[in-house]
Amino acid sequence: TRYWRDWSSDVCSSDLQNLIVVDESLGLGAMTKAVEEARTYWGADPDCIVIDYLELLQGNSFSDDASANVKAKSQSLKRWVKDQTCPVVVVHQATRSKGAPGQAVSMLSMAYGGEQEATMVLGVRRKRDDQSLDTWERQREQDTITLHLAKNKRPPARVTAPEGIDFFMDPDTGLLRTLREGDRMGQQAMPVEATRAEDALRLARERADERARHG
Repeated sequence: TRYWRDWSSDVCSSDLQNLIVVDESLGLGAMTKAVEEARTYWGADPDCIVIDYLELLQGNSFSDDASANVKAKSQSLKRWVKDQTCPVVVVHQATRSKGAPGQAVSMLSMAYGGEQEATMVLGVRRKRDDQSLDTWERQREQDTITLHLAKNKRPPARVTAPEGIDFFMDPDTGLLRTLREGDRMGQQAMPVEATRAEDALRLARERADERARHG
């Protein structure tokens, strides 16, 4: 909508003044030219390159085998990345079976592979989308986001625990920060008599409204 376009434009103008977005699918040659144009425009190397997402990367050939396409693109992209002077982040979709919304992210979560070529694999999930949780639990995680470092080839090669690490995500800007006490909706202990899920959800909302009023 026009509102969100204007909002994103305002945020980029105020907080992301050095952001350049190429809103079209490119091949590796065109990506090299785009990076060079950005470097010339800024007079400096970029701090990071984000490719959203791997499956949209143009290749020299097309195959009906999606897995083969992802593997070939991953290998070509890895060679391209070695010539860059900054980190490159590649967004890759999850599988429907092993990467269901809200579920913990692992090395098995990525569609059609491709993770073999990555130096690190960082997964992101929203617990509020996990249908195995009850209504109150999902509501409680409304403003959280969970990160999983599933692969890390950099010494000492540490990864996160299977449950991941929770962060607070600003619902207005999407900015992340460390989770603080009270960030989760209804974080205070529920009274014993509120045993039904709908009662717990109602109390959580009332407490969230009270925090907002005093806020």
